[in-house]
Amino acid sequence: MNHTRHGSMSTTARMPHSWPTAAMARGRHDAGVGTCSNKVRLRRRPVRSSSRFVCEAILEAFEKVLDTQSFEACTTNHIADLAGVGIGSFYEYFSNKETVLALWLHRHSSRLLADFDLLLEADSGTTLEERVDAIVAGVFERYARKLQVWHQIAHAVYAISTDEQCARCAREFAWRWQRLLECHCPPGRERQQRLADTAATCHEQLLADIERAITGGVWGVADLVSPQFRARSVDSLLRTIHGALGPLRT
Repeated sequence: MNHTRHGSMSTTARMPHSWPTAAMARGRHDAGVGTCSNKVRLRRRPVRSSSRFVCEAILEAFEKVLDTQSFEACTTNHIADLAGVGIGSFYEYFSNKETVLALWLHRHSSRLLADFDLLLEADSGTTLEERVDAIVAGVFERYARKLQVWHQIAHAVYAISTDEQCARCAREFAWRWQRLLECHCPPGRERQQRLADTAATCHEQLLADIERAITGGVWGVADLVSPQFRARSVDSLLRTIHGALGPLRT
């Protein structure tokens, strides 16, 4: 398959949330993410371009800080200094560093969902194998680009997430997997529940692959960009799909 068509796709799935991938995929990325009943929300929504610029600078600085230190060690002062904004400007929008993490995860998840939607809309004429390969390639590419950040926030993700949010996000990804499978499911078969179950399994399975790479330390990024690792993940997903649904249109 020629992968250049999908090379710019940025997709992804679940990681920790025990691992950030799991966390994401299980669905914990809302504008309000919380610990138990305590919601983590932006103090003020950026509306004007100057406000959005400040928030962007803070998010970029957050990533840079995590290139050199753990989430536990980083401080709001360090993030604000690196962003080039005053600490007062930081607290105008963010209550703490957990709020920055919540927004970062929310944006990461939203972009993955948008990429999945684009794939579903644009590639309806390609084979199931090609589409699964494109999804895996996009997911791995996005995590590989931010691997160090994922390493640093792996444990913090659980602290700011709720089961309800994780479940909601997981449903969003599983629903897209189901739409993909429905495009290739032979007509005349009443198998909606089986499709839904298989879609959820695909989502969990891809997240597990990402988690294995992320927890693999410094070699994790090599796995995520390795054609062999990607091929194994694609083959495993296709075996799951065909094992549950039988032969599909390709």
